[in-house]
Amino acid sequence: MCMGVAIFADNKEALYAKKTNSHTEGEKELRIDGDKYRKFEYLWWEKKLQQAHYDRVAENILEDINIDKSTFLVRELIKDKFNTQAKLAKWLKNVPDEWDKLLEPKFKSLAKKTNPTLLIYQDKIAKFKKTPIEKYNPYQATKCPSIKDIKRFPSLGQVGDQVRGQVGAASYWGIKVALNLNIKHWFFDFLKLGIIIVFVEGKVKIFGKKGIYLGEYDEKDLK
Repeated sequence: MCMGVAIFADNKEALYAKKTNSHTEGEKELRIDGDKYRKFEYLWWEKKLQQAHYDRVAENILEDINIDKSTFLVRELIKDKFNTQAKLAKWLKNVPDEWDKLLEPKFKSLAKKTNPTLLIYQDKIAKFKKTPIEKYNPYQATKCPSIKDIKRFPSLGQVGDQVRGQVGAASYWGIKVALNLNIKHWFFDFLKLGIIIVFVEGKVKIFGKKGIYLGEYDEKDLK
């Protein structure tokens, strides 16, 4: 997963991607051969620099690039390009994939410089955290719906077979409610039944109010 400022360095220079936090996309943006540079990530929210992990084969390919020299060049680049909030905000404006970190209260000033709308999100999230979750919990079913009720949702065929897929999709609901976003997702179809469906080893397990297990069906029966 890409995080922070994507930086490339050899023995002569250090470069950074201005419109992405991805090294792969950064190579395209900068029009460079990434195999000829050591890759670094500047985790701006921690003010921490780290080098991308390399296995033995990769280290052999990059052996001509001195680690100390390239690291020095990267640190100098950070001092020059990211030593103030204004400079950091200038980069962040073009990299919305990094904005989730700006929703923390401690980054209120930086968020305002990056995109003032983020302050609205900060306030909404703070308010949401103080509200009893049961008020917004969409899973309110107290009995298992019939196979017929579940099968009437055509989106069922898009459900993945990984538990983390369902858990991730469920978190979209919290984001939708907290930020009042117009997010549409097939997972929300099942909220009409007040349930959460999890596919595990050929079984379709149904959970409802307060996470209570309501029952299960064979996955083959829903096809």
